[in-house]
Amino acid sequence: MAFVLLVFSMENNFEVTYKGNAIKIEREDQQHFVAHVDGKALKLHVKQDNEGANQWFESDTEKATDAANEIGSSIDTYLADKEKII
Repeated sequence: MAFVLLVFSMENNFEVTYKGNAIKIEREDQQHFVAHVDGKALKLHVKQDNEGANQWFESDTEKATDAANEIGSSIDTYLADKEKII
């Protein structure tokens, strides 16, 4: 059963909602994602803080921007919902 969970939680392409619009997300690995927003590719990565909460950053600048946080939160929600289905 754990193998099936791993396969489904590693889905590479999906969509989330950002500012009322569906945007494409590409998952590169467990911590790196590319969000396609307004015709641009926004590279994001996630790190866990010392309390286990996810913190989202833009990969190119290492900044925790509003866009990175909002899109990252949508990614977290999507992935958590996918794992509940299994």
